[in-house]
Parts: sequence; C-alpha cells; structure tokens
Amino acid sequence: MQISELQSLIHSEKFCKDDIMKCIFGLNDVEVKIFCAIAEKDSDVIDLTKKIKKDRATVQRIIKNLIALGIVGRKGLNMKRGRKYVYFAITNETLKKILMARIEEYCMSLKKMANLIK
Repeated sequence: MQISELQSLIHSEKFCKDDIMKCIFGLNDVEVKIFCAIAEKDSDVIDLTKKIKKDRATVQRIIKNLIALGIVGRKGLNMKRGRKYVYFAITNETLKKILMARIEEYCMSLKKMANLIK
C-alpha cells in the first residue's frame, strides 16, 4: 500500500477492519472477502468457491497466502474416501495482537526514516 493510500484511509470516515487488513497485510478485496468468510464459519475450498464466486485455483492460492500470513489455519477431516481440509481463522484477539505488533513495527520504521532527514 502506498503512503497516499494510507493517508486517504486514515482521513476517511468509513475506515473499517477490512481497510486495516488491506493496509497491514497487503490484502486485496477478494483476499479480505475469503478471510471474512472463513472467520464467519470454518469452510472448505468448495464452500468458499461457491460463496465468493471465484474458481478453485484462485481460492486455494489465496488460502495458501492467508496461511503463510498466519491468520488462517487448516485441519484435516477423515472422509470415507480420502481427506478433506477445513480452514479456520485465528481468534479476533490473536488477530488484534498480530495487527498491533505489525503497526508498531511500521511506526518504528517510519520513525527511523524520519530521523534520517537532515
């Protein structure tokens, strides 16, 4: 996210959780939509493709990115034939801690850059 985008978000009256997710984690609208769907209800890829109306490969790629960020996890369920993975979101409290830590890191970086000005 660019500084100008961050400034416009901060001054917006409609600044919300989705905007924070986009800003801090660098997510796009579809990624936020998938995260929110998983946070609302543990889901598998098929459920998410129907709900979000995106193809399976896109949903799987986004889930992989969300897992890498540490905000989504997966659990395997044994089925009659094979295994099915269900995805779940971290708790709101854990999400808040991660966001606050990243915001602190971001602020420290900005302060260091500001101190370089002569």
